[in-house]
Amino acid sequence: MENDRYIPPSRFIPDGIPIPPFEHPRLFLRHQHLATIRENAQHPNLKPIWERYVQTAEMPEIPSTLEAAKDMFLGNALLYLFEGMEASGRKAISAALIVLQRTVFPLEKQDISRDIGNLMLMGAIIYDWCYPLLTPNEKEQFIGHFERLAALLETGYPPVPSSTVTGHAGEAMLIRDMLGAGIAIYDEKPDMYNFVCKIFFDEMVPARNYFYQSHTHHQGDSYGTTRYKWETFPLLMFDRMGFGSVYSDDHGEVPYYWIYIRRPDGLFIRGGDSYTSGDPKVPSVTKDTFFSYAAAYYKNPHFQYQHLWMFGNSPSVDPILDLILVDPHVKSEPPDNLPLTRYFGHPVGTMVARTGWRMGPDSPDVVAEMKVGTYYFANHQHLDAGNFQLYYKGDLAVDSGLYRGNGYNSEHVRNYHRRTIAHNCLLVYDPEETFPGDHANDGGQRMPNGRKELKRIGDLFEDNQTGEVVAHYIGPDPHDPELSYLKGDLTLAYSPDKVKEYSRSFAFLKLKDDLRPAVMVIFDRVVTVEAGFKKSWLLHTMEEPEIKGSMTIVRRTEPPYNGKMVNHTLLPMKGDVQIEKIGGKDKEFWVEGKNYPLKEPMTEAGSWRVEIRPVQPAKENLFLNVMQVMDNLGGPEPVHPERIEAEHVVGCRILGKAAIFSRSGRRLNEPFGFEISDNKEVCHIWLFDLAPGVWEAHSLADGKASTMQREVTEEGTLRLEGLGGSYSLSMVACYP
Repeated sequence: MENDRYIPPSRFIPDGIPIPPFEHPRLFLRHQHLATIRENAQHPNLKPIWERYVQTAEMPEIPSTLEAAKDMFLGNALLYLFEGMEASGRKAISAALIVLQRTVFPLEKQDISRDIGNLMLMGAIIYDWCYPLLTPNEKEQFIGHFERLAALLETGYPPVPSSTVTGHAGEAMLIRDMLGAGIAIYDEKPDMYNFVCKIFFDEMVPARNYFYQSHTHHQGDSYGTTRYKWETFPLLMFDRMGFGSVYSDDHGEVPYYWIYIRRPDGLFIRGGDSYTSGDPKVPSVTKDTFFSYAAAYYKNPHFQYQHLWMFGNSPSVDPILDLILVDPHVKSEPPDNLPLTRYFGHPVGTMVARTGWRMGPDSPDVVAEMKVGTYYFANHQHLDAGNFQLYYKGDLAVDSGLYRGNGYNSEHVRNYHRRTIAHNCLLVYDPEETFPGDHANDGGQRMPNGRKELKRIGDLFEDNQTGEVVAHYIGPDPHDPELSYLKGDLTLAYSPDKVKEYSRSFAFLKLKDDLRPAVMVIFDRVVTVEAGFKKSWLLHTMEEPEIKGSMTIVRRTEPPYNGKMVNHTLLPMKGDVQIEKIGGKDKEFWVEGKNYPLKEPMTEAGSWRVEIRPVQPAKENLFLNVMQVMDNLGGPEPVHPERIEAEHVVGCRILGKAAIFSRSGRRLNEPFGFEISDNKEVCHIWLFDLAPGVWEAHSLADGKASTMQREVTEEGTLRLEGLGGSYSLSMVACYP
């Protein structure tokens, strides 16, 4: 019997590649999985898929369309596998061979490898599931077709990927389709399996385990979900063969990023080359069911909830895999019990802060992303180190431009959408700077390695570091924090010929007031090589902003939105600041005298930006911007923040909160002081950039003096409470 030849999963060939079990089926399932899959197929969420395949299996002739033909032979394979109907198995084999023979792919079509690989995989399923019925000649025919189709893929055959870190080689063609065919035919011809496994285990797994540490995906809201889905397939395939997880445990944390960037209206906060369509049920390039596969493997109720919210029982583009891999019995749980802020660390370095999990366009909850961006992985990632986004009853501080409908190398994507100028970042314009590949000079961040895809994970450390997280803090209650704080050194993101030092600090303050739910304070310190380089602090908006002195008002008036954001620019100070709005018809995507328009109108592409610039040339500049959100109609009047300035510190007070930063951007270890204007309201004073140790604070407020000592940890934050008055701090014990 076949099962007598089974080799335990602990057996590996000498170079560390696991040997597939010597039994069939083994592609996506084995005999011990059949009972559970049969049971799952009767669940209301999966039964329509099962019934679809049973119905198409009965078709007397092979349909003319490829998708219908695949449904027919897969349905017959299921009937053989589940019901032991040999006639159906023979029908599946014959139909699959005919379809493999007759199908011709238009190789000039973009991304045709996805269609080619999918047919390979479907054929491999027939080979594996109907294996006992195959004749030697039929085995040869299948193997010949698999090798022929594999040679048509971008990676070629034997496979030679252009990159094992990102790009199309990290999609289905290698780690699902060619791997699946290799698993099926391993007994007869192990070459395909061994070729793929060598690349996968030696290069692709270490690369992914490295960037999974961040618990997010560097390819953003659209391509990140797609790539994660492909990367999950080998996990499921090897696990079903008995080998357990091929990745680190961090893989199971990555989908939380997409939970956190879910806006109350259902869409995602944007990131990277975006396919945003305005439909929260279609978040990505394809109808990605990445949440369902991760939910099934990790038995994670939060992932299950997200999948059911997005798709219900609607199948993905490959319903046969849903039927086999989805577990409809995993508990579903909304995110309400999750902490409101989550830090996604090295090597991405971003933080998402929320005020709640309530859904709907009228939800009073705020979502903010504050990004350092420590490494640049290229491909669909953008040059957006230091970017921030803010949502409240509409997208207020936005990512601008759009990938969907334009194309990878379109003028719009190359010179605008993917560049720093399309993000809420800082521009430093050197008129002599040039960018590789004849890109426009947007004044933005350099292109590490000319934006070439990384061939190996080691290439990341040669020229691709764009920043460093200096400090991060969530608290004092980590589950429902008052403060979510992130600081990054972004000097490496820019050319050393124009930027000597640059740091950005984000402080998101939850106010626990549905009328004024949150404030975000952003402090920048930049030192340039030349005083004459034009520095522009960017704020992108969906609708035309209004500028009143040093105040910028952003509104969302398009139904169903009703949000407003008011940004007060406290630094540069009045008299040394220019605030200009750019956008509107024929200037929506403006870069130094030229517009790079979309090919066709798209949802949420943004069409306006504000540039905040110092008037007087200087090598060193400080920017301090304070953003508060409220309803556009029926909301309260904005509160004018108070600027706090002293020799060593700068900051602001607003709505009972104060945020105070080191002027130099460096850790403070010497005594310093500051004053807050008289006020009878107790203020929560947050101080940043302190050296770790024990600090003593003296205050004179409302005629009363007090002294207190507080410990400061590596995050460098300190929280005081007090009225308006004078404050002085000094370190009494320094930690090494």
